[in-house]
Amino acid sequence: MKKMTTLLITFVLLFGTVGAASAALPEYGEEWQNAPANSPTVSFTDLPPTHWAYKYIAEMVNRKVIDGYPDKKFRPDNTITRAEFAKIMLTASGIQAKKVNYSSFSDIPVTNWASPFVEAVKDYMSGYRTASGEYIFNPASPALREDITVALVKLKGYDMSRLPDHSTIQAMFKDYDGISESAKDYVAIAVENGLVSGFPDETFRPQATVTRAEATVMLWRAFQF
Repeated sequence: MKKMTTLLITFVLLFGTVGAASAALPEYGEEWQNAPANSPTVSFTDLPPTHWAYKYIAEMVNRKVIDGYPDKKFRPDNTITRAEFAKIMLTASGIQAKKVNYSSFSDIPVTNWASPFVEAVKDYMSGYRTASGEYIFNPASPALREDITVALVKLKGYDMSRLPDHSTIQAMFKDYDGISESAKDYVAIAVENGLVSGFPDETFRPQATVTRAEATVMLWRAFQF
């Protein structure tokens, strides 16, 4: 009888804990919801107040995290590059850009406009090692969803010393296998902490490019937690 009682208590504790953790997970598409209740007004000719990301963009523009272009357009649907995301991520976090007389990446000379921003984010946005041994950043390449997710998790300093549970994201996302092995721990942590949630069709779209509007929303959400 005592053994049965112990097993029952263990069962309740185990599944009670699992249920509590699952309840805290974001709903599909949640990362594109919960817009700021109040936001300042911005005037971009291509960004009407009815745009799905208007309130997020208005708030981030007001915080001077991101800006439009001299022709008074915001271009919300333009794909954001890795260099551009490095810049707005730094601005959002308050980290100072680093102007240096050397470059950590062979494809970004120190005279490049992006050099100070890329040097400052190199601990958060990984570069790539080419077959010839060069270390590159690919500044003009589109920022991918998994790129941004990894960068935000690193920037926010979540504890990566424990082993994140992949079973949740494996069950949540039909395209789990498309997430790079090196990114899976970070995606799991990001989902667990409500930074990202995937899409209503149960995909994460790890290799999808990100628009300026989407990047702005992801940054806004990251700094609400």
